[in-house]
Amino acid sequence: MVTLDKRELAVQLCPGDVVRHPGFIKVITGEGMPIHRNPFEKGNLLVHFGINYPSEDWFMDPTNLKAMEVILPRKENQVEPHDDLEEIILEDFDEKRHTTANAKPSSRRQVQFVNSP
Repeated sequence: MVTLDKRELAVQLCPGDVVRHPGFIKVITGEGMPIHRNPFEKGNLLVHFGINYPSEDWFMDPTNLKAMEVILPRKENQVEPHDDLEEIILEDFDEKRHTTANAKPSSRRQVQFVNSP
């Protein structure tokens, strides 16, 4: 993803991390909008997921995981590592920890990742 200040970020989940349910929220710490009256400090960027998955138990079966690898298309258009690329990790969103005291719900920027066919 490219940020508003034109930096390129490779957004990743930790290995084994699962997006648990529709509406699940992860956070990219310190990559949100600049803080009012402190433009060099940034808030957090919230990532909302809108995906329908089978139950969590279904993913624990290695046979199902192998079947998914066969069914799903190969990963394409992956970002190639380069000197200007910053790798970041998505974290579980905790409203108490990742929301600033003066942030209003309407001021939070939401990003939606959509796969194009």
